[in-house]
Amino acid sequence: MKKVITADDILREKPKEIILSSDTILTPQARELAKSMNIPIREAENTSEELAQLVRQSLGDSATEKEIQEGVKAVLKRLEEGERVIITAMGEDKPGIVAGLSTKIAEFSANIVEISQSSAGDYFTMIIVCKLQGANFSAFKKALEEVGEQLGITVLVQVERLFRSMHRI
Repeated sequence: MKKVITADDILREKPKEIILSSDTILTPQARELAKSMNIPIREAENTSEELAQLVRQSLGDSATEKEIQEGVKAVLKRLEEGERVIITAMGEDKPGIVAGLSTKIAEFSANIVEISQSSAGDYFTMIIVCKLQGANFSAFKKALEEVGEQLGITVLVQVERLFRSMHRI
């Protein structure tokens, strides 16, 4: 699911900058407000930068750059040791979605530990939780997103620990 940043979000959070990742949408009103408040807006350059944005959001506004970088290093280390990753796929239902994604997951020697899928009319959603061990998260994420593009569906890949911290109440 894409994250939508609204003008209300900017007023509430007062970010120093806005980094747009592949799964972030900035509303036109939010873009105008950010410009009027002189808040820089830029695209994330790589997955590490996207991870830094998630860590920053998880730690809160008081987090220092050192704490954020330590958080990113910890996430990347856990990925190398074996971190659970959440993959969400959605789009128009068609043959080959499960096969395409599971084949790519297997190519990275990741183990699927949970899978759930649902179809509603012509639409398909799937959530996969897998354990990624010793693989490059950036390459894994990019490869699965490319499979999604080839299949004409949206694929989001997130580290479970960061996903949970972002969705806590």
